[in-house]
This record gives sequence, structure tokens and C-alpha cells, in this order.
Amino acid sequence: YDPASVDLAIFDVPNFEIIMEWQLRSSNTGNATDNAATISDENNITVTEADYTAVNDLRLQLSPNGAIGKQWSFGRTRCGEGATEGQETAKDAAAVKLLVAKVRGSKALSDSQTGGLVNFFFDSAYGEDNPRSRYTRSFYQFGAPLAGFDNYIESGLKDDQDKLVTDWWKEEDMRGLYSKNGRLSWNEIEPSAIITLGDILLDELLAIAIQDGLLALFPIVVVFLIVWLHTGSLLIAFATLTEQLLSFGAAVFFTAVVLQIKWLSFQFFLSIYIVLAIGADDTFVFVDAWKQSFYAGTEVNRNLATRMSWVYRRAGLAMLITSLTTCAAFLATAASSWQVPDLQLFGIFTAFVIFIDYVLVMTFLTAIMVLYHNHFEMKPGLCCACCGTADTQQGCRKGGCDALCASSSKLETTTAVAERGGADQVAKPRLVTFFEDVFPFSIIRRPPARAASVVIMLAVLAPMAWQASQLEPQKDAAQLLPDDHPFQRFFDLSAEFEVSNEDEPVKLSVVWGFEDKPLDTDGVNRLFDPQNKGRLAFSPDWVLDESAQSGLLSACDLLENSNLVFDRKTDEGGLEKDIDCWVRDFKDWRNTHSKIFPVPDTGVVTAVKEWCDNAIDVDGDTAQYCSRYVGFEVDANGDLFIAWTRVVMGVKMNDNVFLPASELREKYDDYEGLVDEINEAVGTTLGDAFQVAVGEDPGGQPRAQNKWINMVLQELYVRMSIVGVVIGISIAFVVLVLSTRNLLAASISVLSIACALVTVIGITVAMGWELGSSEAICLMTLTGFAVDYVVHLSHSYMESTSHSPLERTHDALRDMGISVFWGMLTSFVAALALASCQLQFLSKFGYFFLLTITFAYLWALLFLMPLLATVGPRSSPADGRAVPHTPYNSNTTRRKAVPDAIEVA
Repeated sequence: YDPASVDLAIFDVPNFEIIMEWQLRSSNTGNATDNAATISDENNITVTEADYTAVNDLRLQLSPNGAIGKQWSFGRTRCGEGATEGQETAKDAAAVKLLVAKVRGSKALSDSQTGGLVNFFFDSAYGEDNPRSRYTRSFYQFGAPLAGFDNYIESGLKDDQDKLVTDWWKEEDMRGLYSKNGRLSWNEIEPSAIITLGDILLDELLAIAIQDGLLALFPIVVVFLIVWLHTGSLLIAFATLTEQLLSFGAAVFFTAVVLQIKWLSFQFFLSIYIVLAIGADDTFVFVDAWKQSFYAGTEVNRNLATRMSWVYRRAGLAMLITSLTTCAAFLATAASSWQVPDLQLFGIFTAFVIFIDYVLVMTFLTAIMVLYHNHFEMKPGLCCACCGTADTQQGCRKGGCDALCASSSKLETTTAVAERGGADQVAKPRLVTFFEDVFPFSIIRRPPARAASVVIMLAVLAPMAWQASQLEPQKDAAQLLPDDHPFQRFFDLSAEFEVSNEDEPVKLSVVWGFEDKPLDTDGVNRLFDPQNKGRLAFSPDWVLDESAQSGLLSACDLLENSNLVFDRKTDEGGLEKDIDCWVRDFKDWRNTHSKIFPVPDTGVVTAVKEWCDNAIDVDGDTAQYCSRYVGFEVDANGDLFIAWTRVVMGVKMNDNVFLPASELREKYDDYEGLVDEINEAVGTTLGDAFQVAVGEDPGGQPRAQNKWINMVLQELYVRMSIVGVVIGISIAFVVLVLSTRNLLAASISVLSIACALVTVIGITVAMGWELGSSEAICLMTLTGFAVDYVVHLSHSYMESTSHSPLERTHDALRDMGISVFWGMLTSFVAALALASCQLQFLSKFGYFFLLTITFAYLWALLFLMPLLATVGPRSSPADGRAVPHTPYNSNTTRRKAVPDAIEVA
């Protein structure tokens, strides 16, 4: 064809859009003069016969059977080859692109079959202002049966051929051509592809799942090693891991048996990583309190009972407050997500996991600590077995093989050593003194440095707050795989195209026969009964009588003329409206068998049932799936009746492309408007209809995607995340007020938590993240992670009996500094492993986890502690006299002279 044969000036004729739209939706019977007059009268404009004829000629050229449209649909152009050697058949690319741009610029043509064809090859940004398509696409199919097979139908033969293709794909390393390095082998293009042939796609996803599954086990090993490193005890490390796993198992038992919630959500496994972090943190707090009790004086160490009592009061209360706060944060998640049972159950379950972990720390771990104290604490590690009796060596101060093998009864316990005053001669480890006196106390002790720390943190907060304010609902598809994975690139780039005739359209149902509220959900609680979705509310007055059957035909005719309905390809290569209108087939079958139509309401049930059981429609397909379109029910008398019916249509949305809630809401309103047109036209005879996204494929199997549900969930996630964060912070404030019994300390603590949350949200927005399902889950659980370090330090501050804010801050760091550090390090390493996963749900959770614990730690040490040291509440004895200023020495329990810097402060 010759693109120059099209006079592009036709696109500029007066009222082009109105004329083209009328021609595309009408039968075009009659002559040009009459049709031009009809358009003029209907739209109160003037259309000349010449303009009408010019537009109609263009429409015919571009139609699927026209000179150009046929070539676009079925033609093949080989550049440089022709009927005569040397004859060029290549088209003028500039002319073709300009014609395509004109088609894209016309709304009437863009909504037509021609526009659907253009949409397949040219991305959505293409147009007259941008005559360049950054992306294009194609698809290809492999032939079957393969050599040596006579068919591709029998199950066994099909599987064998699929395996051959899969093996060929692997042996030739076809996958490598689409990898990051393999793309360099392509000269002019950078292809992205998804291969659905055989088991190739499944094998790829399975390999990723296995790799990520192994990587997801890494945090468990890392937490175990860090606990072992910090405590110095293999027994305590095993006990901590056992306690964490028992917490998870006990929570499953409690949820299933006590609450009778007998199903699991996908988010359940995330609780494992949460309890890994919180369980290790509790262990560090308890073990560090145990170690600190050694230096607490002879009165505390009179015997094991008095020492454990001191540890219980110090560590138990601190862990109780943080556990309650974190539990409350996850219960807030459950409360804010009551409309999504999966997230609601996740919040409830995780809250129980954390509480049970606290109970096990205070019982199971306590018993382990007694066992450790009585039999292992004074023994050297296994690596010292090779040291013989060299008990003076730096690494084996507790002795060598002789001490390791000695009876526990012959060794003096740490409690006995402390009771006789031996703690004064035992120096604290350097790492402990570092977090007690160096970081961050070396900053906090000097007023200028303290003020600078607060100012720097606030300076960081300002741009992060602005970034957080830019957080928007998800506009791009939720990622399953990393950006550079060829399958993920395929999904992402598919969103760059408008829907075309080659795409799989979204299916909508227009349904009749129900009450205004079609689903009665009174008494439904899917948390306890996930299978109970409610009761269908049929309209008792709806009957598929003669007028209703005729109205159903009229509704199908209205859909046939709607530009909102998708044009599907026929087997002959043409296009037709994608409408499944069963009543047309029913009418044709009745006419073929010399039966009346419409059928009187007294015999309609029998007639439709007969058609369903025996009919073959006009296309030669059996009507065995007519039950998808007609709902048979049994009344109280046992009689069969037709309760509902529907018409299914394909609409102009690509089923495989993600659309944001804002865009989906616009399309939803368009189709609600279409249903309103139907109700206005046939509502008196057929009753009012409503539209829903089809929930199953033609075979009756549930579909993986539902655009309207996806739209509602996107909107819901935004509300839930905001409500969850607000409720979580509010509950944390209440718990902090009750635990600290001081409004100022609680307010400063909540301010620190809020700043940490804003910082994390700001960073994720700067990373390009949007508020989708994964991000909403992370946001709702964010508060639970952010409160721990703040609560530990603020509670320890209020527990201090020192007088000045600086002294109390130093006491808090002495009590909790090392524990908070090890808790942060454990969570950081676990989160880093998750962030490295290819499955983006795990990766995003890992990144959120990592950012939250990092900035919660920094805001607690560099903002909360300096503020408390400056304006924090003071303590006074009962008689009103100031408490003497005598801070503990970091290395012994003896008092020491106050350094000049502290005195000045």
C-alpha cells in the first residue's frame, strides 16, 4: 500500500471527530447526503456531503478489510525485496509514522478497531508531538507437534514435548540472551521477554523461590551466631533460638485452638523474622542485666535468688513495657485492617508471638540462665580445650582443658565471686565500656555537641518530611522480581502500551436478578470463617419473562454499539465486539427448532434448561457452560427457577497490565455510566443491573486478578496504613505515659518515634517507592519496630535514681546501651539478608525492616538521649534533698571522682 494515498488533510475537516464516531457506531445505510443531514440534526452542527464522504473514505481505507487496514493486520513487508529484483517494497517510514500519529490523535479512531491495532505496536506516548515509539512488541509461537510425535493433544505426549522444548531452552542458554550481560549481544535493541512455553516460566520462578528460600534461612543462622558471640554461651544461643521457635509454634496453637482461627495467611512467615529480632533483643536485655548484676554489689549477690530477683526487676519490667508496646502496635495493625482478614490475622498472630516470647524469656530462658550459672558460666569455651592449663593466656582466662573438664561443683560461681567482693577486680569488656561512656555519651556530656546532635537530626528530618509528604498510592505494577529481571521488565514495559486487539481484555459482567445489596454480609466474620462470604440476595420479584428476554436482547445491542467494549479477533481474522450474550444463541436455537421466542414465563425455566442440556450454538460450540450466564436455584417447594442472569463483555483494559487506583476509578465510573444507560433503556422490563469484574475464566476457574477489587484494595491500603501508624503511635504514647509516669519523657519519646517513622518513609519515597500492598503492610508494622529502642532507653532513664538529667541519661546508657546495640545489630543483619532476596515482597520488607531499626536506633541515641539530658525530668528523694552526684565507674562498682566535663555540664 502507499501511505501517501491518504490525504492527511481529512483529519482536519470540520467536525471530524463527530463524523468519524457516528460512522463507526452506525450501520452507514443510506446515502451520504442523508447521513450528513442526520449527523447535522443530531449534533446541531453543519456537515457537508463532501466532508462526510472524505471521512468515510478514510474510515474504509483504515478498516480491517480496507486497503491499509488489511495490510496492517495481515500484510508482510520485506524491505529490499519485491516481485522484480531491485524493486523496493519498503514504505516511507516518515509517512507511515505520521499516519499512525494522526490515527492516535483521533479519539474516535483510537477507540476503534484500527486504534487497537496501532496500540499493539506503538507505546502510549506516541503521537504527533512525539512521533517515536520508545518500545514496540511482538509475539511468536512454536509449532507443534514436534518431530517424532503425531499430536499435541494427549496429556502424555504434550508433557513430553514440553519437556523437550524446556530442555532445548536450557541447553542453548536462551535465558542468557535476556540477562543483563546477554543483552549486550543484541546489536540495536534491548529485548525483554516472558516465555510461557512448557515449564520454562515455572522453572524460572521455582529457581528464584529456592534461592530466596535458602537466603531467608540466613537470618536465623546469623541471629544464632550473634547471640552466641555476645553471650559467649552456646547453651544460651540454642535456648534463644528454641524460645523464638516455640513462640511461633505456641502462637499457632493459641490462634488455632483457643481463638479457633484455623487458617494461615501468607504474611505469617514474616512473624518469624519479627520474633527473631525481638526475641534476640529480649535475650540481650536479660543477659546484660545478669552481667550487670555481677557489679551491683554484695547485697544483690548474697545468693542466686537475690541476684535473679534484681535481674527480674530490671530486665523484666523493661522487656514487659517494650513487649506490650510492640504487641499494641501490631494489634493496631489488626484494628486498622479489619476489612482485610489476611492482615488482621497477621497483626493478631504477631502480637501473640511477641507476648509469648516475653513469657518464655521470663520462664524458659530464666531456667536456662540458672543452669548456665551453676554449671557453665565459670568454664572456658570449647576453643580453650587446646590450651591445657594455660589459664593466664588472654583468650582463655578461665583456664584450659583442665577447667573445661572439671566438675561444676569444684568451680566458684559468679554470684559467689561477687558476694565476697571479687567484682571490683573484674574489668568490664571494652565494648561494654564503649557504649556506656564513649558512644553516644561523649557527645551527650558536652552541651555544644549535644545541641549539635539534635540540630543535625532535625536537619535530616526536614527534607525527609517533605519527601514523606510526596507519598502517593501505587501507580505502577507491584513488582514480583528485581527491575533488571527479563520477566519483570516485560511486565513493566507492557504497561507502556494502551490496550490492543491482541491483548487479553478485562471481563466485566452486567448482572440482573439481585437486590440493591446483592450480597448479604450480616453476621459474616471472615477472620473466623474465611469461607463464609455472605448470602446472595436474590430479588423475589425478578422473573425472566417475555419482556425481560426482549430487554436482555436490547441490552446486548446497546453493548454492541458501545466504544467501551473490546473488539476481539475472529477466527477469520476480522474483528467483532467481545460480548457473550447467551440470549442471542438461545433465540437462534429456538428459531432453528421452530420454537417460539420470547418464551412465556411459565415455560422459560424448562426451555432454558433444555437449551443448556442439548443445544449447540451458531458457532458450533456446545452450550454446556450456559450455567455461567443463567443462575438456576431451587425454591422452598423444591421447584427450579431462574434467579439471575448476566451478559459478559470484554472491556478496553489489558488484564495483564497493572493500573493505579486513580485510573481504575475513572474506568470504573465509565462502566457504571454504561450500566446506567442500560438501566435507563431496559430497566422497566428487565430490572436494574449492576456490573462486576468477572471472577472466573471461561472454564469456571477463579481468576488471579480482579481490577475492581484491586482498585478498592489500593484505596484501602492507603487508609489502613495511615490509621495503623496513627493508632500505633497513640498506643505507644499511652504505654509510655503509664510506664514512665511522666508526660514530658513520654512526649519526647513519642516525638523520637515519629521522627524515625517520617525519616524511613521519606527515604523510601526518595527511592521511588509508592504506597502499594507491600508498602502498606510494612508501614502498618513499622511502629512495632520503631518503639523498642526508645522505650528501653526512656524507661531506663526514668528508673535511674540519679538527680540531674545528664546523670540519668548516663545511667540509661550504662544499663541499656550495649543491649540496644546488639539488638540493633541482630535485626540489621537479618534485614540485610531479606533485602537481598529477588522476590520483591521479601526484599521490600527487608529494606523497610533495615531502615526502620537503623533510624530508630539513631534517633534514640542522637536525638532522644541528648534531649533527655537537656530537658528531661529530674528525680528527687522523698525528703526533697538532691541526690548526690556520684556516677558509677564503668569498670568497677566503686564510686569515682566526677570528671570536670560532667561537673561543668
